[in-house]
Amino acid sequence: MKLLDAAVRQLFEHYTLPLPAAHRITAPSAAYSAAQALQGTVLLRAQVPDAFNSRYQVRCDSPAAAQHTAEQLLGSQINRHTVQALWVEAIPQAQPLLDLSIALDRPSQRPMLRAKQLHRPTPREVNLPMDPLLGFQAYHQVQVASEMLMPRALWDAFFALLSNSFRLFTEQDALEVNLAPLARLSQAGEAPPLVVLSASVVVDDNALFRHADLLRDETPEQHQRRRLRFVPLEGQIGCLVNGAGLALATPGLAHPTGPNPGHSPG
Repeated sequence: MKLLDAAVRQLFEHYTLPLPAAHRITAPSAAYSAAQALQGTVLLRAQVPDAFNSRYQVRCDSPAAAQHTAEQLLGSQINRHTVQALWVEAIPQAQPLLDLSIALDRPSQRPMLRAKQLHRPTPREVNLPMDPLLGFQAYHQVQVASEMLMPRALWDAFFALLSNSFRLFTEQDALEVNLAPLARLSQAGEAPPLVVLSASVVVDDNALFRHADLLRDETPEQHQRRRLRFVPLEGQIGCLVNGAGLALATPGLAHPTGPNPGHSPG
């Protein structure tokens, strides 16, 4: 399950992973106040699944523009979900450095850390499998920082971010943690010097019973859709069968009589 923004921010705050400042709002007037408080250009993001998709984000250059956009988004339908809340997020002055992710690699059956440089003519990439028993070691941190040509002044912050990301991945039963892009703040002397401009977390559905706190921002509509999986199929009749042989034979027997059975290959 891909977590909503509120749950992602909750996890990132717990694991000290830096995200841009943001306010959650449910009324258009609150968007104006939030944009004023953040002092600058802001990003409005709908609190629905896949909200980090660019189609669900709107850049606003003034508090009035933020309020106007909120009036249009709140109550609208996005991907069959009703927008009941928005995030008003600051857009920091930062230089994107790399895309970073930790995901479960099915072939090797172990976590895989992937990093790729941004805005380089020939970007470097790292694909680093990690032993789940040994975890993320110090030499892994040095290897990734060196391969990515990370400035030495950022190593301490980068090492902490890598370590905390792996802790989030393992402790929260995640299948994927994306920190893309990871950027360097332009203002000198800011702490931390790195910020994750966009993030997402996918948690194993079978482990959600251990993480009920991550689901408290779900609407009843979103909860129902998560519990009930609907797969649209073609055809006029449905066949509920047990066993691969019977599943193949039943549509073959029904088809000559007229109706077209629906089926799901695989």
